Amino acid sequence: MEFPPLTYRQLLRLPNVAALLLATCLSRLATRMFALAIVLYALDRFHSPVLAGWVAFAATAPGMAISPLAGALLDRVGAARAMLADMSACAILVLGLATAGRLDAITPPLLLALVAVYSLTSPLSFAGVRTLLPFLVPAPGRDRANALDTSTHALIDVVGPALAGLLIGLAGGDATMLAIAVLYGAAGLALLPLGRVGPRRAGHRNLFREAAAGVAYLLRQPDLRGLAVSYSLCQVSWGILLVAVPVFVARELGGGGLPLTQEASET
Repeated sequence: MEFPPLTYRQLLRLPNVAALLLATCLSRLATRMFALAIVLYALDRFHSPVLAGWVAFAATAPGMAISPLAGALLDRVGAARAMLADMSACAILVLGLATAGRLDAITPPLLLALVAVYSLTSPLSFAGVRTLLPFLVPAPGRDRANALDTSTHALIDVVGPALAGLLIGLAGGDATMLAIAVLYGAAGLALLPLGRVGPRRAGHRNLFREAAAGVAYLLRQPDLRGLAVSYSLCQVSWGILLVAVPVFVARELGGGGLPLTQEASET
């Protein structure tokens, strides 16, 4: 027997769905803001496009490298707990970055270290919401749940960088980092009602072996290999634009607070 699809109102009234979507939106907004803000922060404070490029790399590459391990960990601890751990870690690290900047204690090595550690937990939230939505939403409502999740994601992709640039221009880098940390904290608070919600399974194998088995399975499947290569190339092109566009604007159109001299670009 087939059931009629759920309306969006019915979908949002399901237990924990509204809390999950709110937490996801706040976390994604913070993540999209951070992706641009950290590049502008590095350019503004150190006036070095080279350092900005390394910062953008550090904000993405470590998380992508350990994503198979994060997936195996997600199965062990549960999606809600993993997402909460990621949001908490991000809030603490970004707050630490803002505090170090306010105290004028931030250095290039410290900046790179904080951003790299920030990147390590990012796969937990990205995969966690994809795990929780099918668990919380019955089959008749999953199409609309995916549509709602995708549409809000697309909107945040536009709003996040714009808001980050506006805050950097009006309030400065440290205040922007503080706002991003607050968003991560609010996302974690919104997720608290989920508690231990989500599928979990006891792991009897070594965590690293499970991660390696997942990678081996992906490599054996042509469709999955194609998706992995395509997504990786998309991320690389996005990362290049994330640094190249601000540097181009600062150099060619006038950067205001981002004076990029030839000497600074070589440091």
